[in-house]
Amino acid sequence: MKYLVAAILSVGIAIPALAQVTQTHKDQQARAQNACPGLIKRHDAAVAAGLSSYYAPAEDCACMVNVITEQGWDDYNMEYTGQYMSQADAILVADTISSAGSIDDAVSLIYDSISTDGSAVLSNCFGK
Repeated sequence: MKYLVAAILSVGIAIPALAQVTQTHKDQQARAQNACPGLIKRHDAAVAAGLSSYYAPAEDCACMVNVITEQGWDDYNMEYTGQYMSQADAILVADTISSAGSIDDAVSLIYDSISTDGSAVLSNCFGK
């Protein structure tokens, strides 16, 4: 009996808890939302200075903000993964939207540093 209990407990410990949306996610989403107008202005200035971009700044910034609290998407199975981006990923997205010079820069910087789960979530907006 004690081996059965030990086996059940070991399985319970080995199963990772699914990430959830936290207050940190919501706070970072609000911060990112407030930063979008500045990123759009910086992006438009970069385009006026010669940046060639295929991004739609308003729509893409809004998408990056919205996915902070959404589940990841599996392109292979065509279903939600059940995973959310980590709190660190949410902070990364908000920080990058606040400081990047263009949407192009923001997407590159985020994808260079984001976790696998965060990348799956961001794929709701962009293919990697």
